[in-house]
Amino acid sequence: MSNSYRNKMAVTEPSPAMALASVIARDDTAWVIDSNNDFVGYKTIPQAVANDNSFFVKVADDVLAFDCDDDDDSNARKFVSFIRELGGNPVVVASGRDGHCHVLVRGFDHVATGAVKAEGKTFGFDAKTGIRPPFTKHRSGVSRSSLLEPLDPVDAAVLLFVPDASCGLTATYQIILKYGNINGHFNKQGEPGTDRSEMVYALVMNALRNGVPFEKLLAMLLNPKNIGGELIREKQERNDARTYLDRVWIAAQKELLALPIDLYGAPALKTIAHASDAAGPLLATLNATANVVFQAHVAIATRIKRVRYHASVRELAGLAGVGTNAVMKANKSLVEAGLIGNLESTTATSLWFIECKTTTITREHPPIEKENVVVLHSGHDAFRHGALRNNGFRIAQAITQGCQTTKELEAVLGIHRTTVKRNVDCLIDVELVSEVDGKLVFNEKASLDDIAEQFGTAGKGARQKAHFERERAAFPISYPSPDWAPNTETNLLAS
Repeated sequence: MSNSYRNKMAVTEPSPAMALASVIARDDTAWVIDSNNDFVGYKTIPQAVANDNSFFVKVADDVLAFDCDDDDDSNARKFVSFIRELGGNPVVVASGRDGHCHVLVRGFDHVATGAVKAEGKTFGFDAKTGIRPPFTKHRSGVSRSSLLEPLDPVDAAVLLFVPDASCGLTATYQIILKYGNINGHFNKQGEPGTDRSEMVYALVMNALRNGVPFEKLLAMLLNPKNIGGELIREKQERNDARTYLDRVWIAAQKELLALPIDLYGAPALKTIAHASDAAGPLLATLNATANVVFQAHVAIATRIKRVRYHASVRELAGLAGVGTNAVMKANKSLVEAGLIGNLESTTATSLWFIECKTTTITREHPPIEKENVVVLHSGHDAFRHGALRNNGFRIAQAITQGCQTTKELEAVLGIHRTTVKRNVDCLIDVELVSEVDGKLVFNEKASLDDIAEQFGTAGKGARQKAHFERERAAFPISYPSPDWAPNTETNLLAS
């Protein structure tokens, strides 16, 4: 980022000192002191931190701050234990002088506050209205305060922070949003600085998990008071903030949707029923055997009231009324269609799960309007046998999600390098992907219909669907209901 941009946006670098000073302070005022502990003037907290001054802040009314100059650390342990017995979550700080410490705690009512102050005096801890925050320079200039419990600045900030209920993010991510990478969790690998894109991705994941709408998160990231949104504000300068966040949002959705969940009892039955109902459009593209095998999976999961379940090929064959070889082929088709998943296999049985992708998360903002932008779908004729196939789809999708080299594709997809290279070359030949400066770039203007025409697979899906519909009409099958499912074979619960 250019210096001119930093000056324009007045960005403050992530600082644990500023974060912890701000969460305990009554206001934004820093009281600067000299080496004799004399007050020399006021600054804002960001200014005092940027200048590396020695300063203290006046603590908020519901924050208790204690200072102890006793070298006996057993008294500190006893005092901290007393606070915890009352339900408090203290933060213990080494003041910067040997044997001296500070204790900070928030959230006690008036009665408990009096008890804590009285107990503190018995252990040599004096209650203070002003305290030097963690990670700030001692007045001597040769040391600075540091955290003892907890050691992580974000964890300490969460204990002293008053979350904003209207924000929607969890307290930890409210700290990250407001103060940035203060604990180094999002540091770049092998080089200095924050991986800002990784931090934005984490914020988006937390927003999705907690139901924060896209527009609300975008507004919070664009707020110049939130250091965690620096990357989004930089992209806003190029009118690219919404487009960038949209890509991150979709990628985070896909990751969450890909996570197999496990539910028990009534929630499991509700989820299984919903997944079974939502599977109709995809089942219509598969043959009759795959349909009855899927119903057998549903029957087993429903019987044990669990989304994850053990099922052998023999058990599925008995329920579906088909051969074991047909079951194995049907299972492969169902996995590729995303209707079921396989977590582990042995010679006798497999641990399966019903895919509940349609019930987890839905897109919470309208798609960005773009003209003629290709949308990848594994069922498109361009990705059928005789065209780009399933590996072509997986590689193209991975490129849209950020993979830029063949090595990255190998690592992410677990496909051999020769297979990756062969499919990448094919994608480049049909101009769905291009290579720019050694990096793979997805062509958003490509036409999948034209690619299917080029391979001669156009219309194959529609013809196959019509064939299966005729087959089902000619040979009606009574699907086994969950209540009918026999209990002759033991079904091992997933551990």
